Amino acid sequence: MDKSLVVFSLVVSVLVLVFPIKFNIGLMVNAEGTNIGSQFQIWNYVQVRPAMGSSGVGIGNFQEIGPLDTYLRPRNSTWLQIADLLFVDSPVGTGYSYVKNESFLVKSDEEAADDLITLLIKVFNNNENLQKSPLYIVGESYGGKHAVALGLAVVGAIKDRKLKLKLGGVVLGNSWISPEDYTSSWGPLLNDVSRLDNNCLHHSNMLANQIKQALKDDDSLKAIDKYTELGQFISDNSNGVNFYNFLLDYWIDPLNSSLESSQSQNSGVKQLDGNITTLMNGEIKKMLKIIPQNIT
Repeated sequence: MDKSLVVFSLVVSVLVLVFPIKFNIGLMVNAEGTNIGSQFQIWNYVQVRPAMGSSGVGIGNFQEIGPLDTYLRPRNSTWLQIADLLFVDSPVGTGYSYVKNESFLVKSDEEAADDLITLLIKVFNNNENLQKSPLYIVGESYGGKHAVALGLAVVGAIKDRKLKLKLGGVVLGNSWISPEDYTSSWGPLLNDVSRLDNNCLHHSNMLANQIKQALKDDDSLKAIDKYTELGQFISDNSNGVNFYNFLLDYWIDPLNSSLESSQSQNSGVKQLDGNITTLMNGEIKKMLKIIPQNIT
């Protein structure tokens, strides 16, 4: 294997591991001997699992850093040029990961990390080539929360001699690890760049304070309701600002249209070519042959 690192990725719950390999819970792309133009033939190990959160196996791979885009065309900027990738939908119930018995769903970050340690043991312990390359755990959005927990679990498993690998580091991208700090920053930032006026700033700050108080009171449902209210208020009063890039509007970002379609995929509306939901529930599901039809 000619790559010097491996990446493991989790997104929204997307997790990516980078070593001379990149991976997200469920699907692995091997950089060695890969012909990117051969489309599906590039996968030498695939295991996908789905459900409530957005899928890193789909978004992280086809929309962001994988060798093929959502049209299954080669991506010149793929991370596969410098590392092997493993994309994982975690915790189970996220994206295309699933359980046949709901009692197997995890109830804590630690349980989710334990599941991933089991996966890493299977992938690394009998593969001396991978053991020679540092593993980087990359978490995006809510996946960042799990990337941190997994990093700690990996350190412990290595010390206990249960896991044979070299941990290179943990990388967090727009990770949802401090909701009260993030929501409190939205209003002032958008006011500074003239996306919100002073009246809207006052109202957004009020909602952010209500979120902070709800979290302090351990009232998660109220915090989520106020978070949703704040997001909608900002969208309505900022001309639909893009939450990932305040220089853009919401409808300019192709990721947002894909996330919307995943929430309305049963509306009967014909999806456009290149849509991640259409791709994952069509060509990819047919190729994998392991995803139940009710998992979308």
